[in-house]
Amino acid sequence: LLAAVDAYKNPAPSAEAMPATGADNGIKLADLRGLAYDDPKWEQFLDQFTYDELNMLFSDGGWHSNAIDRLGIPSSRMLDGPAGIGDGLSLLCAPADHCVVVTLPDPASIRSADRCAQELGKMGAKDCKIVVNRLFNDLLKAMGKTIDDIMDEVGLPLLGIVPTDPNVSLAAAVGKPLIKYSHFGATAAYKRITKRILGLNVPISR
Repeated sequence: LLAAVDAYKNPAPSAEAMPATGADNGIKLADLRGLAYDDPKWEQFLDQFTYDELNMLFSDGGWHSNAIDRLGIPSSRMLDGPAGIGDGLSLLCAPADHCVVVTLPDPASIRSADRCAQELGKMGAKDCKIVVNRLFNDLLKAMGKTIDDIMDEVGLPLLGIVPTDPNVSLAAAVGKPLIKYSHFGATAAYKRITKRILGLNVPISR
């Protein structure tokens, strides 16, 4: 009986369940640009990571990622700027290669996003896009506007739309990451935005 309990608590590793590591498939990150998320090349690319590289990415990859030159993975930093216009925006914009302006769909927020976009343009920021956050259609109807109108007013291309989703607050209340609390609404929107940032062709539903 004790042996059965021990086997249950500490099952022998299955060779089929273990992911491949350290494969030499000759695939670089740039080779995946534009591929569908379910393209087999993604798995072949992931099989090339060594255990140490995976450990580094997951244990030391909160707001940044370290470079893995042999796979063509550059280092990256994600900087979360303060709301509004000020010195913080200038400091964060200076080293940035890509900028994302996040705005609510109400008139005051749209005006602020427009001002922010203008300032980014003056600073020479490149590849700037907009995300419309906490969107609900009743507000757009009341304003007599569409997503295209918001894009025109801000003057930036659209990266994504995040709907109003009560699961965001509920996940925070129970101390869970949103992606582990819900697979729909805002979670699905974040996943689509991430894929677009990675260069995948994901249509935007307006």
